[in-house]
Amino acid sequence: MNLILYTKEYNVEDSEQAIISLWKEYYEDEERRKVHSRIAVCRHSKKSGNRAEYGIGCETSEIDEIPVGFQMIHVPCYTWAIFKCIGPTTVSLKEMWKRIYTEWLPSSEYELISDYYDYYLERLPEGDVNSQDYVCEICIPVKKIDK
Repeated sequence: MNLILYTKEYNVEDSEQAIISLWKEYYEDEERRKVHSRIAVCRHSKKSGNRAEYGIGCETSEIDEIPVGFQMIHVPCYTWAIFKCIGPTTVSLKEMWKRIYTEWLPSSEYELISDYYDYYLERLPEGDVNSQDYVCEICIPVKKIDK
């Protein structure tokens, strides 16, 4: 899929604060808000060490041209494990990420796909992201474990 994203690079150790800061920066600018924040992407390159990139935006089909400060990113076709998160995103996403790594991955028949880039997606439909019944998704690329 092709995405239009407003991105920033950050140190992996500082990811939580860097991502919160990026969301705040995104919504403070009226021009950026014209691109609906329907998807968030974390992208990590094998060559970047402890640096990663986080982006906020939408699929290219939802917009006519790339606004200033945004870039197009192509996410390859993968098999995705999709996890439903219910509740305010600041809590539900964090809790689900923890469960994915501590519960699901260790007990599943799947492992993360690790290509040149690692991609992790958060799908964020329209709605109140602070609502107790808001539903969003975390999508991680996976493959069956070779046994």
